[in-house]
Amino acid sequence: MLRVLKLGVTFIKIKGSADIAMDIKRIFAVREVMGDDVPIRLDLNAHWDTLGTIKTMKEAKDCHIQYLEQPIPGWDLKGMARIRDSIGIRLIADEGIWSAQDVVQIAELGASDIINIKISKTCGLPTAKKVEAGT
Repeated sequence: MLRVLKLGVTFIKIKGSADIAMDIKRIFAVREVMGDDVPIRLDLNAHWDTLGTIKTMKEAKDCHIQYLEQPIPGWDLKGMARIRDSIGIRLIADEGIWSAQDVVQIAELGASDIINIKISKTCGLPTAKKVEAGT
């Protein structure tokens, strides 16, 4: 992994799975190899649940995760807000963003710090731009 840093990589993104125990081992292993200076971002693709995410991120607090992306299903905005309020790691929402109204609801519930608009979910670039503009 250290070779990738020489290529100009500035952070490591770890994809999660439905196996929380394996994922936490992976996070600790990557942090050990990369040291404390390389940001780690964790993308769980909605594989975890609310309580498991909170518990695991508290266990991994010394790993200094920079961002946590969509740990639970996109429809569970209350769960996302609970996670955001509990873990002290910036949360990214993307799985449940199909329209500008989805972004408004996420903001109103405090369910995310960052919004990642996926062109494929908004059915193309024109709609993605409308979601971004809030129209």
